[in-house]
Amino acid sequence: MKQIFLFILIFLTWNLSGQNTVVEEFINQIIKLEAPGNYNYYCLAPQSRTQGEDGQAIDWRDYNLENIRYLTEGESISGPETIKKVYFLKYNTPETEYDSIVKNKKPNTLYVRKRWYWGKKRVWKEVVKAWKIDKNRHIEEQVFYSISKPIFSDNGTYARISIFKQKRCSGIGFTALYKNEDGTWIKDMEYDHINTKTVMTDSYCGEILVSYKN
Repeated sequence: MKQIFLFILIFLTWNLSGQNTVVEEFINQIIKLEAPGNYNYYCLAPQSRTQGEDGQAIDWRDYNLENIRYLTEGESISGPETIKKVYFLKYNTPETEYDSIVKNKKPNTLYVRKRWYWGKKRVWKEVVKAWKIDKNRHIEEQVFYSISKPIFSDNGTYARISIFKQKRCSGIGFTALYKNEDGTWIKDMEYDHINTKTVMTDSYCGEILVSYKN
């Protein structure tokens, strides 16, 4: 209770504007803290969340954020895809060609090599194998981020921001308070937590779902 009361006293007024460079440096630091260290990029909703008195959304594409893949409008609404599109290739597709296709494929698509005479069970076995490999290779596509424009204290020592992390079957959101210690932003506290769950009528969330495209 004392901590919350102190929080109110210190942050009675906020600097809502914040220079772009200050905002960029802050976001580039804290998103690394909120995501696993082995992420190569982050999937971010381009429109910011709103928080408190700062009710106007901003477009993150106007900022110089690092290692970001901006989500489409559909992705921002639906969250990580529950169904992957499967494209079949000839079994004798050269390894180099196959690797290039897989490396440059669109998110939520799978490419599976198969023989023309394989039955449904064998095909499904290869699809499941490709699904698991893709899941391990593209961990970045498993969490979508939505963040608010940070609000800084007048002296620039503290910043407040709302963050939501959407996974395939669940989501978690919170407001966090960060403190700047010699140029490094450290999380001081979290509050206003929310949790969501994805409910599917025809199957359970987490099940391997695919759509064959050829």
